[in-house]
Amino acid sequence: MQKINANKAGLTLGIMGVLLHLLWVILIYLGMAQTILEFVSEMHLIRNQVIVFPFNTGNAAGVVVMSFVVWYIVGYLTAKIWNFLNR
Repeated sequence: MQKINANKAGLTLGIMGVLLHLLWVILIYLGMAQTILEFVSEMHLIRNQVIVFPFNTGNAAGVVVMSFVVWYIVGYLTAKIWNFLNR
């Protein structure tokens, strides 16, 4: 089996996590997040009591940065485990 570059795996998942959270932040900024959240919940036959807060730049930046950090770690560790198991 081919080894996976742990740094590249971390960067790949980190960037994907950032893009998804940027989309969510944009939806909140545009005022569309609550409507979409309710639509998706009802499509799954559930009613949630989640309320989306108004846009806050600090919180938006925080969730984007934290999503990169968490997903980088997940990608990095996954690659390390894969490489260990496929020696």
